[in-house]
Amino acid sequence: MKTGLMITESISAVHNAVQDRIENIVSENFNAIEEYFEIRKMFKEMYKMENSLPFDQLRKNFPDIYCAILTHEVHKCKNLFKKNIEKGIQQDLYVKDVLDKQYITFYYTLIFTINKNKNIDAQLNKLEIEALEYHIRAMSTPKGIIELERQINKMDTPF
Repeated sequence: MKTGLMITESISAVHNAVQDRIENIVSENFNAIEEYFEIRKMFKEMYKMENSLPFDQLRKNFPDIYCAILTHEVHKCKNLFKKNIEKGIQQDLYVKDVLDKQYITFYYTLIFTINKNKNIDAQLNKLEIEALEYHIRAMSTPKGIIELERQINKMDTPF
């Protein structure tokens, strides 16, 4: 039991640090589309350093802890996406009648399915950008599409 508690506390500390970084990005008041790109960049930097073996071991050896962490992360992520959509609607970047729950679930499923398939990094990066572009373009106003294209053109390495 002590091992499980120690694992849970360690992972919570990591996730809290990630949440703090996301909150810092949100507090910089980027527009909704730019915010997506900034958060994606942050995760990209983190994943470069991440070794997935500990999470694979956690899933195998402590499935209850793994499921609890995953459930918590799904909730946090979906909440972040929901707030971003609300912000984008207020900024006239996303259409007003966007069905945010459907967009949130679809994008979440798409992006995490891509990241589960650890192909060649270049292919993974291209798929992530295409998924993000597809997601934003599907709910964007003409003003939002202009901002989306600006963000894509501004990327260090688009694909």
